[in-house]
Amino acid sequence: MKRIRVCLLSFIFSLVFSSNAQSKIKNVLFLISDDLKASVLGCYGNEVCKTSNIDKLASRSLIFERAYCQGTSCNPSRTSLMHSRYMGKSDMNLGKLFRDNSYYSARVGKIYHMRVPGDIIAGTDGLDVPSSWTERFNSKGLEAHTPGDYACLNLNIFTKELEGRQSTKMPHRMFVTVSYDGDGSDQPDHKTSTKIIDLLRKHKDEPFFLAAGFVRPHYPMVQPKKYFDQYPYEKIKLPLQFPNDLQDIPKQGLASTRSDTNSIGKFPENQKRMWSGYYASTQFMD
Repeated sequence: MKRIRVCLLSFIFSLVFSSNAQSKIKNVLFLISDDLKASVLGCYGNEVCKTSNIDKLASRSLIFERAYCQGTSCNPSRTSLMHSRYMGKSDMNLGKLFRDNSYYSARVGKIYHMRVPGDIIAGTDGLDVPSSWTERFNSKGLEAHTPGDYACLNLNIFTKELEGRQSTKMPHRMFVTVSYDGDGSDQPDHKTSTKIIDLLRKHKDEPFFLAAGFVRPHYPMVQPKKYFDQYPYEKIKLPLQFPNDLQDIPKQGLASTRSDTNSIGKFPENQKRMWSGYYASTQFMD
């Protein structure tokens, strides 16, 4: 597996930059979503979450059934993907490879690590690598501060007030949902898709590498109410829980936030609301 990862850039180089004119790829559109579980996609067998656009793309694509993240958290995994190295960085990266071969290379949204929601609210670059891109564009959003029905589900808080909401670097931010009236055009993922379409049209007659990084369904799960309405929490079936299922897992392998260590475990109905928010967020991103 490590060898496969390390050879990624070599493979892309041979595939995209082949001297054979018939096989040379002129345009590459790279799409990535943050905290998206394969198991909630229709193309992987899910029958609840509505992901019609991803499923349509998958129907005419190669689907991997055994693909794994390079790291257990966002930053090292994205770094490894972009640098084609299992650990650490290198002078070469995926975007620079295209730039060095006369391709227009652009990032919209989150490709390298960004703090969500911190860098999204601020509109900052996070740990982006400038050498990757001819141009780069950030997609700002209000995130948890979006006016609407706010919930912090592990604290069992429901309010419309804007004051006191869990946000950047705050300990309960991962349990936040916001349902609001609107078309979603103010949200970062809508801005990302709109900008990437604009770049596709603008650069359609030249070789390009366009990278679109969507932040949903990463928390906070913020999207228009119409998406929440499609997943009433009362109808959500929670995943099966098996007694003592985690006892044989070493401490290093256990997530720090679990239902038995966090107050979310006290609120089964709010666990359902979290799944409702996740499904809604995934569909919105789709």
